[in-house]
This record gives sequence, C-alpha cells and structure tokens, in this order.
Amino acid sequence: MKAVSSELSDLFYNTLLCEFTTIGRNGPVTTPMQHAWIAERGIFVLSSALGVRFKLDRLQHNRKVSLSFTEFTGSGLGTPDAVLVQGTAEVTKKASGVAGLEDFWASNLRKKPDQRTAAFDVGLREDDRRLFYLRARIEVVPERVFVLRGDAGAQEIEEVA
Repeated sequence: MKAVSSELSDLFYNTLLCEFTTIGRNGPVTTPMQHAWIAERGIFVLSSALGVRFKLDRLQHNRKVSLSFTEFTGSGLGTPDAVLVQGTAEVTKKASGVAGLEDFWASNLRKKPDQRTAAFDVGLREDDRRLFYLRARIEVVPERVFVLRGDAGAQEIEEVA
C-alpha cells in the first residue's frame, strides 16, 4: 500500500473511534473501538479485553478486517469525508495491561483525558472488571484505503492508498 496523505494521517490520529469489522461465521460483525494510528509505522493499534473474547476468536479464523471512520465528534476535524480502511490484523499472544500497549493508551488518553482515572484506578481493577484491563494488542496493517466523497445521493468512492 502506498503512504496515506497527511490529511488522512491527521484524520486517523485525531478520530476517537472507528467502526472495526471482523468476519464471523454468519458474516461481518462491526463494533466501535478506540484505536491509535502509529504514523511512523503505518499501522493501527487496537486492543480487546481478554474477558470478552468474541473479536479475538473471530480474528483467529479470519484476519481480514476493516476500519470505518464516519464519526468525527470531538476530533476538531469538522466534517471530513468518510474513510474505509481494509487490512490484515495481527493479535499478540501475550496479555497486556499498560505495558505492551503504551502507544494505544497514550493515544486514547490524549483524545479522551477523563479515561485516565478509570484506566489506572487500582480499586476499579480489583473487582470483576479486572479482565477488562487485561487486553490483547491488535495491530492492523492497512492494505487499501477508500474515501467516500460528495454529497448524499451523489457520492463517489475513491481508492486513495
């Protein structure tokens, strides 16, 4: 894949959520997820709780994924065009808390600083939510990037990377 433009890199860097799609037995499954765009490596980093394994199980069977960027509230970007990224996911075998996901947490705490208390409060992690904080690192290598340009009813899809 060729490099993404600085405009797209800014969009990936500043957007809080993407719609992450994996392939299940009955077809695509989409969930909103926080992500980190690591521009210097050209990858996305996401994470999924080990206590909720559905995404991770689907990724074991099919590593092809997509990330859709359609909601830009809080990003400071205004109303950019929607973007779809298709790629391949790699899931780490090691459980991570903060260590191993430093880039993911730094990106998401920059975008949403009020998460800091919940993410790092030891008391919150001592109850049944502790499995939420043990996470798998998911790295997505983009292979194709599409932008949906134009007004509703007259839109065109352009492959940009």
